[in-house]
This record gives sequence, C-alpha cells and structure tokens, in this order.
Amino acid sequence: MSNGMRTFTCEEEGCGAPFVVPVHRGRRHHKCEAHRPGGTAVRARRERIRTAKTTGAGVGTIPAPVTVESVAAKADGSPVAQALAEAQAHVAALAAAVAEAEAAKAAPAPAATPEGLTHYAFPKLLRHLRAGLQPYLCGPSGSGKTYAAEQAAKAIGARTFDVLSCNAGTSEIDFFGYTTATGEYVPGALYEPFKFGGVALIDEMDACDANAALKANAVLAMAPGSVYRFPNGERVERHPDFRPIAAGNTTGHGADSNYSGREALDASSLSRWTFIAWDYDEDLERAMVPPEAQWWAERVQTLRKAARAASSPIVICPRVTLSGSALIVDGEATVDEIHDECLWKGAPEDIRNTVLAYV
Repeated sequence: MSNGMRTFTCEEEGCGAPFVVPVHRGRRHHKCEAHRPGGTAVRARRERIRTAKTTGAGVGTIPAPVTVESVAAKADGSPVAQALAEAQAHVAALAAAVAEAEAAKAAPAPAATPEGLTHYAFPKLLRHLRAGLQPYLCGPSGSGKTYAAEQAAKAIGARTFDVLSCNAGTSEIDFFGYTTATGEYVPGALYEPFKFGGVALIDEMDACDANAALKANAVLAMAPGSVYRFPNGERVERHPDFRPIAAGNTTGHGADSNYSGREALDASSLSRWTFIAWDYDEDLERAMVPPEAQWWAERVQTLRKAARAASSPIVICPRVTLSGSALIVDGEATVDEIHDECLWKGAPEDIRNTVLAYV
C-alpha cells in the first residue's frame, strides 16, 4: 500500500464501495463511511422506515414477513412444498366443513309439505289448464290431488280457488248456490271462479250423486263468453280464465274393491273432462319426511307394494308416511305402536298376514 494506507471493499450487500484505512491502525471496519453508524446511507434508510410506518409505503430492503406461501415458493417442487400444500388443503377443507355445519344449524327445518315440490304429473296438469281443458285427476286416496290443484291455481295466477268436496248428498245447490228466505244469495263453489276467473276443484267427484253432476254440465259445457243465470237471478258471463278441475279415486265407471261408495258418472259428464292418472309419487313422499324418518317411508312403500300385490283392501297412502314420521320425530312411540296406529289402523290379523306374506 502507498502512503501508509490500505484499501478495503465495503461488505454491505449491494454496495462494494472501496474505503481506505491507515496501515498502522489495522482494519476496524467492514463497511464504507456511508454504511457505518451515522453515515448517509444509514440515515436515509432510517428515514424510509419512519415514512413507511407513517404512510404504509414500501421500506426498500426490509425483509418481507415469512409465510406458508413464501416458504412453499422457495421450496417449490420439494417434499417440504408438497407437505405444505397438503396441509393448506386440509385446513381449507376443515374450514369449509365447519362453515357448512354452522349453516346447517342456522337453517330452518323443512316444511311438512314443501311448497316447491310437485307431483311428477304436475307439469301435465298445468298443460291441460293452460290449454283451456278440464282435467280429471284419477288416483288413490292420499296421492296429493287436492294439494296439486291448489298448487296449479297458484302457478297459473288464478284469482280464486274454491273446493267442493262431494258425497252422496251433494246437490246442485253446492255447485250454484241458493237464495235464502230473506233474499240473500249464498254462492256455490262455481260462482266466483266462473264469474271472476279461477280454479274450482270438484273433489271426490265420483262420490257425487250422478244427477247433481249432470246439473253441473250446464256450466262446464259453456264456452268462454257464454252466459249462465245463477239462482240469485244474475246473468254471469263465463270468464275466459275459469278453470274447473275434478278429482276422484276411480275412473268414474263405478265402485271398485277399495272404493265401494263410488258412483258411475254419466257418459255426458265424463265427456267434459280430460283424464290424468294420479298415482302415488314416492320420490315426493320421501322428500316430505326428515332424514330420521326415511326408514319409515321406505317401510311404508314396501308394504304398499305388498298390499297391491296381495289385492288387499287396506289402503297404505302417503298420509301413513307423514303421520308415522311425526311420531318418530316426537320420539316417544315404539316401532310397533307406529305400525299399529298409523299403518294397520285396526286391520284384522288375516289382512296383516296376507300383506306381510308378499314382503
């Protein structure tokens, strides 16, 4: 070294600037004056740190915090990276499961008759109504005919929905209404739907007196715009949105082994209606019971098939499923009690054994 001085290089990362010290003093520093305490570079760095704390701006060479992602990025492709990725996926799956469980706790229990669920033949019913036809729903007891008619009325935006439940004592008064001794008019089931537009359900029509059904033909045969005179003397024009629906357990040709009280309807009455078969919808039936009662729904459906195969007079309808499900949720009744009270309902032992033989 000349002049008694010795040259060194600054070891601060990214600097490398030369600095000199007297030979006789030896090397006391490893950095240039700018990077020594109090140097210009050190002061500038401190100022950047203060600015970053105040404004959130970058801090230059301050190391970023260590995270799982940063470690995985440096160890990409290594066993460590794979382990980290698997751990992250596991944690995410656990978080999703916890969130789903919390949401399930907060969700309300499903209704006994979910509004959005419909019978498999429901689209066909809507087609008939929108085409201006008069559908007759033919199916066993408890197959959901009445409920489907109400759903259909809502679906087509009917202004009114009236139900006439027929029996052997049903007369034309029930269809058209009557005038009291004081002159007050009491409307029948057809008056408001006929006048204002709406659905009139003639339920259990095959239980209706045949003569009363013939009287109803006068209204059912009318085209939109035709006028009918009701018992109050009012001449009412048939509304274009008047939609009658009939429902029954038989095809209208008389009683059968399960429905002995049914009447044979006149051919002119039957000709007013289109025919839609409305059997039990077992998917809908299962959807209407909670998870803890699914075994009961399957049991009911198995015994229903057995009863049909045995030509048994016992009727095992979805109402059996719903009533048994209610007892299961209550939690007090035994399995035998549920069978006796909801399914067999006092049926003789020989009928039970006949059905069980087909299971």
